[in-house]
Amino acid sequence: MGVLRRSGVDIIGDVPWGTHFCQFYQTKEDLTDILVPYFKAGLENNEFCMWVTSEPLGVEEAIESLRKVRPDIKEYLDKKQIEIIPYDEWYIEDGGFTSGRVLNGWVEKLDKALDRGYEGLRVTGNTFWLEKENWDDFVDYEEKLDKVIGRLQIMAVCTYPLENCDANEIIDVVNNHQFTLIKRGGDWTLVENTRHKKTRETLEKVKEREKFFANAIEFSAQPFSVEYPDGRLVMANQAFEGLIGYTGEELDKTDRSKTLTPEEFWEKEQVKLEELNTTGRPVRYEKEYIRRDGTRVPVERLVHLIRNEDGTPQYYYSFVTDINKRKKTQRQNLKLLENEQQLAAELKASNKALEQQKEYLVKFNQKLQESEDMLNRSQKIAKLGSWELDLVNNHLFWSDEVYRIFGLQPQEFAATYEAFLERVHPDDRKEVDETYNSSLHENRDGYEIVHRAVKKSTGEVRTVQEKCTHFRDESGQIIRSMGMVHDITERQKAEEHKQELLEMEKQLTEELSATNEELMATTEELKTANEELIITQNHLTDMVEKLKTSNRELEQFAYVASHDLQEPLRMVGSFTQLLKRRYKGKLDEDADDYIDFIIDGAQRMKDLIDDLLAFSRLNTQAREFEPVIMDVALNDVLNNLKTSITYNKAHISYDSLPVVKADPSQINQLLQNLIANAIKFCGEGPPRIHISAEEQKEQWLFCVKDEGIGIDPQYQEQIFRIFKRLHTREEYEGTGIGLAICKRIVERHNGKIWVESELWKGSTFYFELPKINING
Repeated sequence: MGVLRRSGVDIIGDVPWGTHFCQFYQTKEDLTDILVPYFKAGLENNEFCMWVTSEPLGVEEAIESLRKVRPDIKEYLDKKQIEIIPYDEWYIEDGGFTSGRVLNGWVEKLDKALDRGYEGLRVTGNTFWLEKENWDDFVDYEEKLDKVIGRLQIMAVCTYPLENCDANEIIDVVNNHQFTLIKRGGDWTLVENTRHKKTRETLEKVKEREKFFANAIEFSAQPFSVEYPDGRLVMANQAFEGLIGYTGEELDKTDRSKTLTPEEFWEKEQVKLEELNTTGRPVRYEKEYIRRDGTRVPVERLVHLIRNEDGTPQYYYSFVTDINKRKKTQRQNLKLLENEQQLAAELKASNKALEQQKEYLVKFNQKLQESEDMLNRSQKIAKLGSWELDLVNNHLFWSDEVYRIFGLQPQEFAATYEAFLERVHPDDRKEVDETYNSSLHENRDGYEIVHRAVKKSTGEVRTVQEKCTHFRDESGQIIRSMGMVHDITERQKAEEHKQELLEMEKQLTEELSATNEELMATTEELKTANEELIITQNHLTDMVEKLKTSNRELEQFAYVASHDLQEPLRMVGSFTQLLKRRYKGKLDEDADDYIDFIIDGAQRMKDLIDDLLAFSRLNTQAREFEPVIMDVALNDVLNNLKTSITYNKAHISYDSLPVVKADPSQINQLLQNLIANAIKFCGEGPPRIHISAEEQKEQWLFCVKDEGIGIDPQYQEQIFRIFKRLHTREEYEGTGIGLAICKRIVERHNGKIWVESELWKGSTFYFELPKINING
């Protein structure tokens, strides 16, 4: 629906399909002033057009007004690209107005137009005929029309005589349209509906913010990936692709669990992921990746879990760290330990020298420990902010962290490149400006610089590191810059202090100097990396919580949407039944068949909506668990299925069943779905079904066994997916939701459900339910 269409009206311009607006008129010239160019554009855009007329402009006058701009209008009328009819042939039937009939009529017109090769439907309807007693019904019709055409290839303008509308009625009209045309001082004025405008602006802001955060992850130096539990890749950033040497497209075609991971790590990784699934706490472990060129890289993975609403794993997202340098340092430390042991053996002969060396090393270690303690107390967590500069409009966006680094409040900042330069230290300002502009003039991909900044709130001078990446338009011109600001003041101070310690260490002993210098550098890098990782983890935790909230709202939306579909569906069914009773045998045979097809389709859609509602209610209308006597529950289900059991001559046997702790209504639904399926897929002979239960350590294992047509092993996992069918509706009726409902019920009770079967050898469905503590 995002493709723009030419409206033909200058004040409106180009609009998308789904546009629904209104016009208040006083004369017939007002009508032709807007509608003639409106339909001229529709005819020239290969659209089917429909003009429903009323006083003061009749059908012939409408045709003549179009002939002035399209002398060939008769050709369009003859080939039926445009229909011009009076209101009583469209809005009125049997002396009254019915909104459902008119709404369905627009949809039917669109379907026919598309079948004939037209790109969409352009319509108008004049309401001069509308009486006061019909006003509320027509307002309700306009509200429904706005929702219907909003998602279809339809454009509509509704015309209202201004003299027939009081103030309240004008408000009703404006509220049900995206915008309104009204004449002021001889010129047409466009008044936009505030609600539509705010919705559009909000969606645009959400899309921009989602794009910003996606770019932040994509261009992060930290390798990052998101995967489904079965190993399929959801996304991976550039740093991850660079680490392993594969592109995202190549990863999609690769069995990552086997190709990228050496076999000796498979079992260890699986154990860690099972621990994550059980506890929900992030797991950290080391492994190796096999790069595209065949080399190996040692890494450390920090893996987090996002669950579905039913508690099952939905995504794993992981931060990957290249630990090649760490491994090298560990090997060096091991070598150092061996050297120290050899040195100790050589010094063992001289007790006096050894004691002096010990005393000396103790004092040195004490001083070193004191220095490290002082460093730890004075060091702060590094802060990382992001920014984006729109070069076309000279608009600069800062994240909250950048404002804190520069000591500013958003209302104090002009959000331009020049305002940023004012906060750079005067001695560094020229270098920063030249560095940025030279990267633009030399058409480089970005730049990196370290400079000082003065905090406005305190006057404090801070040292920051900036990295920038440029983005280009289709012509290659740089139009946008995005980067990060990292406050490294404390890190610089720490590095200077570290250098002093290293100098002192060098004076004490040359042999220990090199080793301690490497250890200190590695320690500092690890501290900084850990601090940055904590910040990133906190950000992702917030994102996870937002995603959970979004999933809950989406489930509620699915329930409401399915519920709201029932009313229009009942309307379709009722009117179609009425057509069948009133006109059966009066039309041709094809029409009778088409009516039967509609009735059958409406019934199938009702069944589908009922099942969807049942599926969504599993969480939204769930009850507290209580003791459920399974023998009683089974007896209730068999009574519900009595007609089907008798008709199919089914033989159903069962053992004595236990008492479990569960949701009673969901247990009845679970048993009824499984037994009804066993009856449906019985094969040629009468169905034979047996229900039993086996006590296990912490739950009961239930079994529903039949001698039906069976299930091919390759489909035994797929049948529990929503809408998954293995047979056509002609072979076996149904919606494909029943077993998905069973799976969600069992998982809500912390159990599992599965099937064991061979084709034409029957099926056995197993499911687990929790025990009840009779003594408690």
